[in-house]
Amino acid sequence: MHRLAKEGLMRHDAIHAIASVVAEHVFDALNTGQSDDADVSQARYLAAVERLTAATWREGGK
Repeated sequence: MHRLAKEGLMRHDAIHAIASVVAEHVFDALNTGQSDDADVSQARYLAAVERLTAATWREGGK
């Protein structure tokens, strides 16, 4: 969240941006039927958060 705020997002928007990654991660976990182990799942989530930038959030992309 701090990184996104430093990139210019308001705290509120940074929280929404991260929550969108969480929501996508949970959706994928529930709907793919794959049972990644916890380490793989966490690594995928963290990688998605790292790819998230203020610019991509503003553009509506990932």
